[in-house]
Amino acid sequence: MAFSGSLEDFGLSDVLQLIHIGRRTGVLTVDSEGRRAEIYFQDGEAVHAVLGDSEGEQVIYNVFNWTKGNFNFEAKIVPTPKTITVGSQNLILEATRRIDEWSKLRTLIPDETSVLSFSPNPPDGSQNITLNPEEWRVLSLIDGNKSVEDLAKLTGFSSLQVTKILYGLVSSGLLEVTGEKAKLTEEPKEVKGEEKTTSAFQTFIKRIGGTFGLTGRKRMEEEEEEEFTTKIGLLLHFINLLLVRIAQPNGLYNPVKPPWKLRDKVKEIASRVPAFNELNVQDGLFKIRESETFIKRTDEITQEQILQELSQMSDEIFNAIVKSSNKSAAIRRFNKVFNEVFCEGRRPEDLGLEGYISEKKA
Repeated sequence: MAFSGSLEDFGLSDVLQLIHIGRRTGVLTVDSEGRRAEIYFQDGEAVHAVLGDSEGEQVIYNVFNWTKGNFNFEAKIVPTPKTITVGSQNLILEATRRIDEWSKLRTLIPDETSVLSFSPNPPDGSQNITLNPEEWRVLSLIDGNKSVEDLAKLTGFSSLQVTKILYGLVSSGLLEVTGEKAKLTEEPKEVKGEEKTTSAFQTFIKRIGGTFGLTGRKRMEEEEEEEFTTKIGLLLHFINLLLVRIAQPNGLYNPVKPPWKLRDKVKEIASRVPAFNELNVQDGLFKIRESETFIKRTDEITQEQILQELSQMSDEIFNAIVKSSNKSAAIRRFNKVFNEVFCEGRRPEDLGLEGYISEKKA
């Protein structure tokens, strides 16, 4: 039996469980952002794994942190060395424990592209800090250009080990995160004729002409695909999807609680915009189908008021994500859902959204 899918839809633990329960023999290939890992199974148990020059259990622990990419399992017998002796169930348990550990580390070190520099104002008493050989090895390579991934390759340490060391050095005030390697040489683009705003949605709305001038598609779990014909419909879907995604830990980020209960928030907004109370909420999310019907029978002024309130709601959710981690990580989480809902696989710049990331402010 062969099967494949996306890491955004199925986590690696789900895939390993499926292979384990089915007692499958074959090769699981996982591709993510230019990286490829191969995990070999015999009767449902992982026996060997390869990622670049790495082999064994550590490969699986690293792949558990991947949240983007695709996987493919092919049933076949391939002779391999046995580099994994731990059972699949124990592998999953250990990987989950490490994910919890990663969640704490990510509050200071967002991801493997993070670049660190020496703090210009180290705290008093920093000259008395004692470092072990591994910490000195990492610290000696800090130059304001190398990423966490670079440091792991140069030291031969695992990403988790390097991130632990950097977490301690940042916590002590010796180092600080100064950016991401992919973005250090490129300044954010500005959108001509458009002033910066604390609400990226408000800028986004201004760029699209006509209240009913935008179409898009949405797919929520356990619902059929249907077309939205209003900006409000897309914004409602965006907020729904954002609330669902931030509540789920994915190995890199902590789950985030919304800054309010949606039903209570709707009542509060309805005190300013009475029509807002007609937007139905069910199980903590907007009920999209009924909301679309309501939108089509409201006047243009009311729709603009609703758009502004939804814009403010998006900012409040964004700020809640910032408090849970940091601004850089929050932008990535926020924009991942934004691009999924509004860009539909196209590049954001093709939709006039070049300045979206730089305009979003905590």
